[in-house]
Amino acid sequence: MFSLRLKFTLALVLVAILGVGTVAVVANRVTTREFTLYVRAGGSARVQRLAAEAGGVYASTGGWDAVASVMQDAVTTQHPGQGAGAGHGQGPQGAQGAGASALDRIVIVDLQGRVVVDTAGELAGQPMPGDDQSTGIPIEASGQQVGTLLLTSQDLSGRSPLEQQFLDAANRALIWASALVSAVALVGAAVLSRQLVGPLRELTAASEAMAAGDLSQRVEVHTRDEVEELAHAFNAMARDLEAAEVQRQQMTADIAHELRNPLSVIRGNLEAMLDGVYPADVEHVGPIYEETILLQRLVQDLRLLSLADAGQLQLVRAQVDLVALLSGIADSVQAVADDQGTEIQLDLPGEPLVVEGDADRLRQVVGNLLGNALRYTPAGGRVTLRAWRAGGRARIQVSDTGPGIAPEDLPHVFDRFYRAGTARDRASGGSGLGLAIARALVQAHGGEIEVASLPGEGATFTIVLGQQVKR
Repeated sequence: MFSLRLKFTLALVLVAILGVGTVAVVANRVTTREFTLYVRAGGSARVQRLAAEAGGVYASTGGWDAVASVMQDAVTTQHPGQGAGAGHGQGPQGAQGAGASALDRIVIVDLQGRVVVDTAGELAGQPMPGDDQSTGIPIEASGQQVGTLLLTSQDLSGRSPLEQQFLDAANRALIWASALVSAVALVGAAVLSRQLVGPLRELTAASEAMAAGDLSQRVEVHTRDEVEELAHAFNAMARDLEAAEVQRQQMTADIAHELRNPLSVIRGNLEAMLDGVYPADVEHVGPIYEETILLQRLVQDLRLLSLADAGQLQLVRAQVDLVALLSGIADSVQAVADDQGTEIQLDLPGEPLVVEGDADRLRQVVGNLLGNALRYTPAGGRVTLRAWRAGGRARIQVSDTGPGIAPEDLPHVFDRFYRAGTARDRASGGSGLGLAIARALVQAHGGEIEVASLPGEGATFTIVLGQQVKR
């Protein structure tokens, strides 16, 4: 199996080679074509001038011999001492290089198709083979055509050594450039693949360690790309899993603790009765009954939370008037408030505030909050129960003038089995599940619950129901 790094490197190198190869082929063809056109254009212009010169000589002398001498001199001057086909040197009017191959051989044919000038000395006095003068340039004397200066394919397409040397140098430059770009692409691909695969390997190793049970794994990636976002998401997931595992372990210990205390009371009393230490009367059976009620409530609370976690908490939804609901809850705890000298203040709208929800579950949530507020508010204090409409949503607020919640405890008040400070212990009647259940029930209604508090200034719990308020 090929590694991701090797695949990435090979892909980049292949793309680089294909790209550079395509550019090299196109550049070679364009260079060759344009250079050939340049050479041909220069040669054609040169031959045009020779045709005009041949016409002038013929008009002044009336014969082809002088023309042949001039053409031979032109070829000799073009590449002195090298013979036909050298194709370089400097010709008349300073034309150097361009069109040199066109002067390697000059052939002139008269109007009867007979070769009258051949600088190569092969066809002079003979009919032009093929009798094709369509590619020739007319030679005119005194306004009349007297012959044709032929441009054979050899004249236009043949390359001199200097011309071929230029094209070879251009091709070598393209080859070296392609090789250099390919080498740079290979090095760049190796570096980039290492930067890409390195963080992925760290993520893989951390994932394997987490699968083995080590939830403390974190990865440090600073690539400023999607891989870094993946690393941040992995770290967030690892933190959540670690926190969930700690919470699970803590909850298991808390459940064991909550169950152990009532079971110890029940067992101790029953053993004393069986041993004849306690009589089986109401005085000694009563505590056993109370502990069984406590165990039943704890089991019900745990079941309620498990159903909420699984999304299986069933709500009996109906139209609920919060004004009537909250007034009834306040009336039910008024006797308790009077006994401890606490004032319950209602701040409710003068008209019905109707929402869609489960009346029993909402009563359970508000009753829990109101009970907690009364429990922690000293004599002479005040508990306020408010409800109002804001932004199309119903809001319920329970506030007290108790000791408040310490800042370090505030983020955890909705955690299961959490008790802030020494005030919240079993002696006060709480198991640490009430606020967790309240949050679960409010969320089941599509709402939110939050708390605000300052030490010594009481606490305020606010519920925002998710359903739109209906008139």
